[in-house]
Amino acid sequence: MAAAGVGLLAGGWLLAAAFESPEQREARVAPPTPGPLTAKVERGDLSDVVSFRGTVRRDEVTTILLPVPDADEAVVTRVTAAAGATISAGSVLTEINGRPVFALPGGFRFYRSLGMGDTGPDVRQLQQGLAAAGAPVTADGIFGATTESAVKALYVKAGYAPPPEQNADAAADADTSTDASTPDDSPRPDPAPTTILPKGELAALGTLPAYAASTPPVGTLVTSETTIGLQRGTPRVVAEVPTLSAEKLAVGTTGTFRSTGTESLDVAVEKVTPAAPRRRTPP
Repeated sequence: MAAAGVGLLAGGWLLAAAFESPEQREARVAPPTPGPLTAKVERGDLSDVVSFRGTVRRDEVTTILLPVPDADEAVVTRVTAAAGATISAGSVLTEINGRPVFALPGGFRFYRSLGMGDTGPDVRQLQQGLAAAGAPVTADGIFGATTESAVKALYVKAGYAPPPEQNADAAADADTSTDASTPDDSPRPDPAPTTILPKGELAALGTLPAYAASTPPVGTLVTSETTIGLQRGTPRVVAEVPTLSAEKLAVGTTGTFRSTGTESLDVAVEKVTPAAPRRRTPP
């Protein structure tokens, strides 16, 4: 009897577990009572980043003629100022026949080689260029010992040997005529050697600093028509931007410009010019 009673109770429980009311089913599948939810909140400005490649240009683009050394052939042997490089007073503009061509400020080309005792506007322009490069030279238009020392220091600083010293041309001494019947046979001292600065190693570039735009590559045969391109003025980045990206740009939009070998620069959009419509070629 006890065992039968226990069996009936167990069977009743199983039947009750197998059958449940709709209210019970809804209560069983209902979500739990919601509790408080927390999340980290960050405050800031939403931004849309537009990236594109561009070309750096400046307000003024000019070309100058390279000086040609007195040699049977003149060849570019090393490029010392790559495109975009800053060219200041005393910079090596390029290398021709293994010798430097120095960039100096000046309004006219150097028209002769210069040495001790020379005077004139070209000497004054040389001295002004040496002073702009940091040499303690006074632009008095007279090539003296101080100017010669500054020239040698310019070469050494650039890693080149100064021009070899030469004896000054004594032909001018022969102009002092004497009576043929009483020749002057007294010995004359040899002129002291002096540094002769070749005109082919000096380039007057106008105002400096400037920036290299295009330089002749190594192996270029330098003639009287060989040029080098220079840029001056404020740098600007010019680029073609896809239409969808251009629509996000407006005058005043700020950004960052990065170039190989230079630091990042802050830039701002100055102008957005719509692309010209393309002409369709008739079938």
